[in-house]
Amino acid sequence: MNIPSSTQIADWYARNSHRLTGGGLWLKGGEPNTMPAELFAGAKVRLLIARLSTYRDVATSMTHGLLSQIAREVEGAFVDFAYLPPPRDYPLMRDAGIPLWLGTGTEQPPSAFDILGISNSIVLELLNLPDLLLGSGIPLAKSERMSRPDIPLVILGGANSPTASILGGDPGLVDAVIVGEAENALKQLLELVKRGKAEGWPKERILAECHGKVDGFHEPDRRCPVKKAIIANLDAVRTLEDGPVWYDEESLGV
Repeated sequence: MNIPSSTQIADWYARNSHRLTGGGLWLKGGEPNTMPAELFAGAKVRLLIARLSTYRDVATSMTHGLLSQIAREVEGAFVDFAYLPPPRDYPLMRDAGIPLWLGTGTEQPPSAFDILGISNSIVLELLNLPDLLLGSGIPLAKSERMSRPDIPLVILGGANSPTASILGGDPGLVDAVIVGEAENALKQLLELVKRGKAEGWPKERILAECHGKVDGFHEPDRRCPVKKAIIANLDAVRTLEDGPVWYDEESLGV
């Protein structure tokens, strides 16, 4: 798959937003409390939070907003969001060669990010994963992803991550899974990836360094014990205070 640039994606959106569901509002970006696209270029580590369901279906979810708040506490981190396209938009994007997952705020493809962080809430969502990966220019095999520096690390977390056994084995639909709470684990992951990127580590070393240093981290294609990341003292972590305000009436005030 030939991945278009952000400029090409922006041009396609400008010409086709009227054809998309809801006038393409779900792909518009720029929601209050999201990061300005101008900060993308100077970021030290870039995270694309990807949902396996549509924008509308997850608009009332606190998960991706909370993940964004956590990630923004890491110096030099940039965060954007990607969603499963609505059914009507799916063929329009595919026929035009537009990545199915792309940063709504930056209009950048996943290949422009260091981490593709997949939030998985329920097991049925995983049925969308292979097609979204392929439709975003990301190989299904971990071995191929590891050999390509243009492909981000594919990390899965979320409420369903402890039971995502479908991801195991040699094919490795994701590179790693984080089981449990993200308040500490996400920061630990971003700091390690930021360091590895600055020092020129290969992706295999970054993943190896995460073992024992990122709470709840494990690689599905490797058998190793892992403990679920748990926040013992809830008073020590922030609640959702400055998460994005989504373009959805039902989510206002959530």
